[in-house]
Amino acid sequence: MNVALARQPWGSPGFKDPEIRDSGLTACGVAAAQRIEAPPVDLVVASPLTRALQTAAAAYPQGGIALPLAAERVYLSSDLGTPRSELQQKWPQFDFVGDENWWYEADGPEWRPPGTYVCPGEPKDAFVDRMDRLLTWLRARPEKKIALVSHWGVIASLTGRDFDNCELQTLRLDALRVRNPIY
Repeated sequence: MNVALARQPWGSPGFKDPEIRDSGLTACGVAAAQRIEAPPVDLVVASPLTRALQTAAAAYPQGGIALPLAAERVYLSSDLGTPRSELQQKWPQFDFVGDENWWYEADGPEWRPPGTYVCPGEPKDAFVDRMDRLLTWLRARPEKKIALVSHWGVIASLTGRDFDNCELQTLRLDALRVRNPIY
C-alpha cells in the first residue's frame, strides 16, 4: 500500500516546503483507505507517520506494529514524525517501537538546495541503510503473511516499482531487495 499527498513537484520552479509536519490524510485519502480490500494477514507493520497509521487503521482495524524503519525518507517537513507518546494515545491498537522522537534527524551537512526545505533531508546512504535494516527485520519475523503499510519511497526502494496511492500488491518477501532511491 502507498499513501501520498497531492503536491507541487520538487523540481518545479519556486517550490518551497509547505511546512506541514507529519501530515495526515485528506478526506479523499481517508475514503480511499477505507475502500482497500485488505487480505487477511498474520501481522500488520505500519510506518509511524500519521498518514500511514490512518491507512493501516482503516485497512486493518486490529492494528499491529508501528515501526520507524518503515517511515518515508525525510525529505519534506511532512516526513518528520510525531512523538511516540502522542501516537500511542491516538492509535492504541498499535505497538510503537523505537524512541520517543523516532524520526531521522540530520547530523551532517544539508545536501539539498538551500532555502527550499525547512528540515534537513535524510541522505541517500542513511535511507539505504534503513531499508536494509527494514528488510532484515521483515525477514526475521516468524509470520507467514505480513502487511507493510508504508510510503512511496520505501515501497519503490524495496520493489523497484511505482505504486499508486492505496495500491495493494501481494509479493514474496524473497523478491524484495534494497534498490537505490529514485529521489
